[in-house]
Amino acid sequence: MRSYNDFLISSGIQNDVVIIEVANQAGHSNINTTLLYTNPDKAKLKRKMELL
Repeated sequence: MRSYNDFLISSGIQNDVVIIEVANQAGHSNINTTLLYTNPDKAKLKRKMELL
């Protein structure tokens, strides 16, 4: 089950799905559990921050 969640969470985040939706799809009742799976790409984070 771990590898499915890895794939689900990584794919959702890479496709800009809202983190709470990713958490719900992964079956996490606590968003902090979902955040443990995240490892954002620094270049992508920088581009997003520049849009703010």
